[in-house]
Amino acid sequence: MRRVLLLSLALALVFVAGSAMAAPKKESKKPANHREAKWTLEKEKEPVKELSAKAAALVVDLPMVILPVSDRGYLTNYAFVSIRINLQEGEDAWSIRSKSHFLKDAIIRKSHKRRAEIIDKETNGVDQEKLTVLINAAIEPWVTQQRIDSIEFLKIDLQQ
Repeated sequence: MRRVLLLSLALALVFVAGSAMAAPKKESKKPANHREAKWTLEKEKEPVKELSAKAAALVVDLPMVILPVSDRGYLTNYAFVSIRINLQEGEDAWSIRSKSHFLKDAIIRKSHKRRAEIIDKETNGVDQEKLTVLINAAIEPWVTQQRIDSIEFLKIDLQQ
C-alpha cells in the first residue's frame, strides 16, 4: 500500500513539475535603466587578404584582443582588435608564435596601465597610430623592433 502511495505521489510531482515548465512564460517588463548591447554587425569592408606560403611564414596573428578605451582617465568603452604582426624577411615566425599568449597578455596589461587613450577625437574611431605605438611598447621584451616589418589590424570594433 505504501508503495502505491509513494508511486502515485511521485507521478503527481512529475506531472505538476512538467506542466509548470510547459506553461507559457509571461513577458516581464524591463526596467527603464535596462540596456542591451548593440554590437555592430557590419559586413567586412575588405575580405582578409590571402597570404602566399612565403608571406604566411612571416606573419604572426593574435586573435581578438580586448582593450579598454579611456577618455580623460575614465573607462568609456572596449575595443576588440585582431592584430597581425608582419616580420622582416628571414625571421622565424614560429619562435614568436610560441610566445603569442605572452604578447597578447603584455598588450592588454600595457593598455590597462596607460589607460589607453586610443580614440581619435575627430572620427570617434580607434587611432591606429597610437595603437601601433602601444603594441610596439608592449611587445618589446619578446620581439625587438628590428624583427618587425609592420603591424596590421585585421578587425577593429568598438562596443557601442
